[in-house]
Amino acid sequence: MVMDFADVSKVVKREIITPWDHQSLNDLFSFPTTAENLALEAFRRLRAAKLTVTRVRLWETATSYAEVESHDMG
Repeated sequence: MVMDFADVSKVVKREIITPWDHQSLNDLFSFPTTAENLALEAFRRLRAAKLTVTRVRLWETATSYAEVESHDMG
């Protein structure tokens, strides 16, 4: 499926950026806010927003990241 990048960006901003930006993530979530857990939460939120997400990569530093991937396209 192809989707305009501007439309994807709007969903990401609404579901991830706006609620998480400049927040104490430990206060927002009941789970440990590791990069791995945050990547999984982002994946779940984007899927719930009806995006056909197959991978989320959350960069912690310039050389390290956590990645969640699903081979299930549904």
